[in-house]
Amino acid sequence: TSLKLDANSDIMKKFPVAKKQWDLLTPYYHTIKQQCLNALEKENISVEECAKCLASLLLLENAQFVKLLNAFIQSRIKTFTRIIESEDYALVKDKLLASVKILINTTEIIYHCFIEHEGDDGLLLQELRKITNDKAPYTLSLLMRHQKSAIYQTLPDIIAKYKPHIQINALSKENVDSAIKSWIDSVEKITQNQLSDIAKFIGSIKT
Repeated sequence: TSLKLDANSDIMKKFPVAKKQWDLLTPYYHTIKQQCLNALEKENISVEECAKCLASLLLLENAQFVKLLNAFIQSRIKTFTRIIESEDYALVKDKLLASVKILINTTEIIYHCFIEHEGDDGLLLQELRKITNDKAPYTLSLLMRHQKSAIYQTLPDIIAKYKPHIQINALSKENVDSAIKSWIDSVEKITQNQLSDIAKFIGSIKT
């Protein structure tokens, strides 16, 4: 429930079970975070899936949009590098096409997730509004099918009616420009170092 407790505080000393519960939750935090980061590196991730992963990371780490954008770009650089270095492609043409698709896909996701989607704010901001605004359903209701169940009814309101509240600092044009420049510079460096070797395998102009 977003409760942050100091392990050395008097309250924690009186309620050691709270620290125990917090320790038990730690593996879930790392698992969810890693799965989100893995998803962001997928070659064919959709804009919608990407928005959900980014929203999860933001809530888990109380991150801001700038940090998320840079984390996303780093994940796509890893994907681009992996494709260029991969030996899974039988043809050079397929490898080059796959790498170009990653660049196009990344551009589309940056635009739709962080800048604008269907004439509205970016999809990431829309996703966060769904779970944090005043009319959003209680978080637990998204996980439990039946709110009238005996388990749900025994929970205190602080848990049963919990919704996350976050402070969002929108991206500035300078933030976006800086992140995209960093991405383009990284892609250019990778291609200069590795594409020349790949190009040697092209046997004809037609290919």
